[in-house]
Amino acid sequence: MNNAGKNMYEKLTIRDKFMFGKVTKNPVIAQKMADLLTPVEIGEVTGVEREKFLQHRSSSKYVKLDMYLEDENGRVVDTEMQNKSQNKVVQEELPLRVRYYQGMIDQEILSTGTDYIFLKETYIIFICTYDPFEIMSCIYDA
Repeated sequence: MNNAGKNMYEKLTIRDKFMFGKVTKNPVIAQKMADLLTPVEIGEVTGVEREKFLQHRSSSKYVKLDMYLEDENGRVVDTEMQNKSQNKVVQEELPLRVRYYQGMIDQEILSTGTDYIFLKETYIIFICTYDPFEIMSCIYDA
C-alpha cells in the first residue's frame, strides 16, 4: 500500500462507517468492545454480523443493525454507531428506536409457538458522538 493510502486509513476513527465495520467484523475485537460496553463479561463469540438486516413483514419498517453479536452464553449484543447531529428529533426518538430494535431482535429469536422463556439476554448499545439527552453524562442505561 502506498503512503497516500496508508495515511487515508490512519485518519479514520471508529466513528467512520467503513472503519467501524472493519473493526467489528473481527470476532476478537467485537468481543472486547462488547465487554467494555456491557455490564457483563461476554463469552466466546459464536457469531458476529455487520449490518444485519431485520424486517418481519414487507409493510413494516426494517432495521439494519451495525454490529450484531451472539456469545456462547446465548447473549445478544447490538452495537450502533450514532453520528447524527444533535437535535430534538434524535433526542426524542432514541428511546423509541431502542424499543423497536429490541422487538425486532426478539422476533428474530423466537419462532411461532416458542415460549418467552427462550428470549435471550440482550444489550442494545448506541455509541453517540454527542450527548443525546443533554444532561452531561457519558453513559445512559435503562
